[in-house]
Amino acid sequence: MAVRTKDEKNRETIFSLFSFFGDTKPVIEKLFKLTLLTGFVIVCVLLFNTVKQAVFEQWKVTEISINHNLKQVEPRQIAQILEKDEFAYLLQIDVVSLQNEIKNLEWVKQVEIRKKWPNTIEIILEEYIPIARINEHILIDSGILIMANSLEQFSHLPMINFRNDTKKFNYLELIEQLNKIQSNLGQVGVSIESLNISENFSWTINTSKELEIKLGRKLPLLRIERLISSLSFIDDLERVKTIDLRYNNGFAVSRKNELKDVEKLPG
Repeated sequence: MAVRTKDEKNRETIFSLFSFFGDTKPVIEKLFKLTLLTGFVIVCVLLFNTVKQAVFEQWKVTEISINHNLKQVEPRQIAQILEKDEFAYLLQIDVVSLQNEIKNLEWVKQVEIRKKWPNTIEIILEEYIPIARINEHILIDSGILIMANSLEQFSHLPMINFRNDTKKFNYLELIEQLNKIQSNLGQVGVSIESLNISENFSWTINTSKELEIKLGRKLPLLRIERLISSLSFIDDLERVKTIDLRYNNGFAVSRKNELKDVEKLPG
């Protein structure tokens, strides 16, 4: 059996402690370096964000320039879009993304965006052109219907009243036909005020002379041309109430009821 003295045990204990600290020293050094590196990175990030914010503030969007000839798009709609965080600073604005946001507005046909340093966004819009009133909607030049808040400002446009599902119509083709009919009627001083299309797709035109023209369902332009070529047979168009063109080889005319003044005889 081996016997150790007290001094030998103490020396072994001290040696073990030194061995322990000797083994952990590289670990402590690594932790210390990692802490320093982490702290350095945090300081750099904070410093970068502070500098970035200061730089961005110089180019914060404070002014929006929009072309003045707009009739339907309201500037406040554009301002609301630019209130989003991604459009707050000129330096970070994605022009394509902003264009897409603005093009989602109903009346916007084309949009061009320019950055004007340091604080201005210039927006140039092209609006769709309204070409007709269809029930409670406005037909624009793309062939799409837009719901109108008020039809009063479009009172100069032709009015088309449908009594059926309007989705079955090619609107632009319809307007093209209506314009040709108006061109023919204009030769005799008649203007179209409205077109009524019934449930069975029969056309009836109301004109500025309180004249009603019934065209039926087929060949409306051909029937109008036939009417124009035969107007010499109609005496005093002002007195005509209705012209019915729904016949294959002719038309029927009804006149307005006229009240005649009767001289009262002395009683």
